[in-house]
Amino acid sequence: MSAADPNEPTHNDDAADPAQAPGLERPRHRHFTDTGTFVPGLHSIANSDDRDPEWAPTESVAPVPPADDGLGGDTRRWQPVAETQPDGAAQLPDFLQDQPTEPDSAAVADAVPMAAAPSAHAPLAFAPVYEPPQVVALNARSPLQRAAAWLGLGLLMAAVAVPLWQRQVRARVEPTDAALARAAERVAQGLQAGDAIAFVPHWGANRPWLFAKAYADKGLDFDAAFVQGAPIDLWDADGHRRLWVVSTHGRGASVAGAQSVRHDDMGQGAAVDLFQLASSTTVFDFSKQLRQADQRVGRTGTSPDTWTPCPWQDSADPKFGGGVHQCGSQEWKNTWRTLHEVGNSRRWGIFVHPPFEHGTLRLAYSDLPRAAVLAGRFGNRLWAVRHGDEGSSTALRITIGARQVYTKTLPPDDFGWYAFSVALGPDDQGQPVIFEIEAAKDAWREAVLDARLLAIP
Repeated sequence: MSAADPNEPTHNDDAADPAQAPGLERPRHRHFTDTGTFVPGLHSIANSDDRDPEWAPTESVAPVPPADDGLGGDTRRWQPVAETQPDGAAQLPDFLQDQPTEPDSAAVADAVPMAAAPSAHAPLAFAPVYEPPQVVALNARSPLQRAAAWLGLGLLMAAVAVPLWQRQVRARVEPTDAALARAAERVAQGLQAGDAIAFVPHWGANRPWLFAKAYADKGLDFDAAFVQGAPIDLWDADGHRRLWVVSTHGRGASVAGAQSVRHDDMGQGAAVDLFQLASSTTVFDFSKQLRQADQRVGRTGTSPDTWTPCPWQDSADPKFGGGVHQCGSQEWKNTWRTLHEVGNSRRWGIFVHPPFEHGTLRLAYSDLPRAAVLAGRFGNRLWAVRHGDEGSSTALRITIGARQVYTKTLPPDDFGWYAFSVALGPDDQGQPVIFEIEAAKDAWREAVLDARLLAIP
């Protein structure tokens, strides 16, 4: 075709290319990749004549000059566009751009509140407000706070000082082996037959074997002379003429009804005191004369004549104090005199136990000497108190002849040691004395009884 015909297609090999305007003629272009592969539909992006100027890329490289590649015509080799890397910071919104900062030496008063400055970020509904720092006095305290601080300091100093002071005090009153040895030597020097001995406090580490040796060296019985009650009760020292009291921990010694003879300070809180005791007024000891009792057990409220007797049996076992009233094959059904845990201490007395539920144990003494007073003690043993949730209350009833003179009921958890005293009149002389111990439920109802007849002082 020698002339351009508007009804004929232009010289365009690629059907995807836009149609050219009439009257325009352009040279034929062949497009290749950088490897030389011909791509018919690939347009040149470098200075193409058939593109709208607005559609052309903003950044490009210079066109590659035509070269004779043996293909003929104005053939151009396609080259990739070398684009520059965009600046990331330049593409950030204005409100994220780095802003100039005030120098460190800038005065606080010169700072402009951010709320007053024009905001570059319109979508924000509010902007942070800068406020100048406030200076707070760290030592500003109210009078109440100051008083509380001084009180806390005082308590802290007391918590440190008081234990140190207590340690010093204990060190001055805790007995040493040398101090107790001097006390034992002092007792040995003045020990006589009929002397009793006690320790105050009874829980102190007083090395009693040193004093037992002093008794043994003179042929005396230390166990019989040892008064273990606390506080010291002359009832437990009955029958002795004098009483030695070895005190430790600075406790000192004081015995009501006794006359002080001498006091010796052994150092380290240890001391030895000697007391003169009044003559005994006991004319009959029910505990020591237990073998003379007529013991029977039976149902409460029935006639004692129908009750079961419990004969006396001698025993070499020191636990039973020379013998027992045998009331059955079980030991707790028997009655004997021994040392018991009663009244928060250790005391001598008769072990008594109700025989069964709603049963009564009966001790009857007859042919007694004349006396002015019937006195005694009564209480639960330690094991009865430990089993206070078992059994019921234990009751003691004392009758002289046909006259009931005393009653005492002990709750299961009562660990007291209760004294009683009954004045005897002319009609009571020569009458039998009867002790009855009973309980509705006998489980663990172990009690201790100690009683005496006293003459008129």
